[in-house]
Amino acid sequence: MTEEEKVVPPSYTSHEAVTLFEAHGLSEATFFRWVKQGRIKKYPPPSGRLKGALYDKAQADALIQSSPIKNSRKRNTTHPSNTRRSKTGPTKKVEHMEAAETDWIQESDLPYVFVLDAELYGLENTVSPLITKWWWEKNPYACRILFDKNNRKDIWGALTILPMEEEIIYKLLRDELKEQDITPDMIQSYDLGETFAGYIASVAIRPERMMHIFSLLGSVMDYWYEQYPGIQIKKLYAFALGGAEEENDGIRLIRKLYFAPRYDLSQNAWELNLALYNPSPLIRHFQQRLREKGTENEGTRMSIAMSVHDLTKKARAFTPSAKFKRIRTRKDIVGCLEVADEIFGPIPNMPTEKVIDLWYSWHQKNPDIFHLLELRGRVIGFVSIIPLVREKIDRILREEESPKDISPDEVQEYRPEAPVDAYVHVMGVRPEFKGKQKSAYGMRLFQGLQDVFEDFGRRGIVFRTLITRSRLDDGIHISRHVGFQEVNPPLGIDKRHFLLNVQASDDPFLGQYKQALEEYHRRLLQS
Repeated sequence: MTEEEKVVPPSYTSHEAVTLFEAHGLSEATFFRWVKQGRIKKYPPPSGRLKGALYDKAQADALIQSSPIKNSRKRNTTHPSNTRRSKTGPTKKVEHMEAAETDWIQESDLPYVFVLDAELYGLENTVSPLITKWWWEKNPYACRILFDKNNRKDIWGALTILPMEEEIIYKLLRDELKEQDITPDMIQSYDLGETFAGYIASVAIRPERMMHIFSLLGSVMDYWYEQYPGIQIKKLYAFALGGAEEENDGIRLIRKLYFAPRYDLSQNAWELNLALYNPSPLIRHFQQRLREKGTENEGTRMSIAMSVHDLTKKARAFTPSAKFKRIRTRKDIVGCLEVADEIFGPIPNMPTEKVIDLWYSWHQKNPDIFHLLELRGRVIGFVSIIPLVREKIDRILREEESPKDISPDEVQEYRPEAPVDAYVHVMGVRPEFKGKQKSAYGMRLFQGLQDVFEDFGRRGIVFRTLITRSRLDDGIHISRHVGFQEVNPPLGIDKRHFLLNVQASDDPFLGQYKQALEEYHRRLLQS
């Protein structure tokens, strides 16, 4: 905090000052013109994000009192002709609306958005354009700008919503991480088949253009609607100083959209769950559009399966050199273990050679347990699914035993028409891959697993349940993506547990498997 910030004299927020000016018959434009001329001093906000500047109270009061037009208007400030709406006039407002344009930020816009932020929040509270340029390069749909359609350089407002893992967002909300420290690898790209949480890093609107705030936000929601259900935004988070006694752009937006406070994180943390009822007409309209689009897209199970097919087809196209295959050798096991160690760390108190021996013994008992993703001869990801009796799986979930306690004798073999439960041991790719590349290889692994299950169906293998657990974000995300339902873990267990009831599920992941299994049963009846 600068010395100047520590000694800010009595001041108004922009909302307070404009309200006072209008109560005395002076326009909002007059207030900001006097600010620009230096007749009313502007102070940066003490600290924080989504917080507007302050304006010298004594100077504003003195100008109001000395205004030659004050007395003639003050006598009738309640008359409709003196309200803000009437003074602006319907015609003028329409002209403003017609002049407004929104678009995704381009590199050439960055200097002008920086100037806007600096004017509204002060230089010390404005993120460098070099940093925001990195953000924009990572996700070109993270910042939407509002501008004069006849002059793009005349930026009226900007809204930045960064899709990030909630764990990182929580650090920002607890003020453990500063916005200036957000690196590109923390920001997610909008990949098909993903669900996102968004952090509102900045909302900056010139006070005289505040009428366009919902036009700006609505244009972002239009993009989310167009991408749905391939891309889904589940929650929005914001950090905003201020409360009932103070107005600023962030708090105003939070109130209008009915954000809920997250006092468990911070007194200044706010959350908007887009899946829940919301009194805001804008949010309700957005939710209704998604419901209608979801109904249109639902159609039949075949249409849903086609959507998944499109994603996996794209995964093949993006990863032509990656090969998915069943493991065959001890060397393949070594490659899989390297991937597991990178994701989870080495298994405690168990030498590498013993782990390799154990995993290879599982493979010898059931050669369908391990499947890997290989890139130019190197294992970059794998999936291991171990068929076990349900009691054994439950003991692992209760942490009475661990996977290293699975003996080859306990591994079941797949036999036609013999129902089986299976423990999803590992599914992941090397953490060195990031962003779209990571998503593409993850989807390629997912697509390979679909093919494996389709083969199980052709062989008449009947699965009752698939069960897994994870404490890592990637594992949790993959489990949900495949269609697992989260179940409550036993008391004292910090890993999250997921179960997929195979025969009851209509998830597209299992569509090919179920069709193949039905065909198998049909052949049996005909033979």
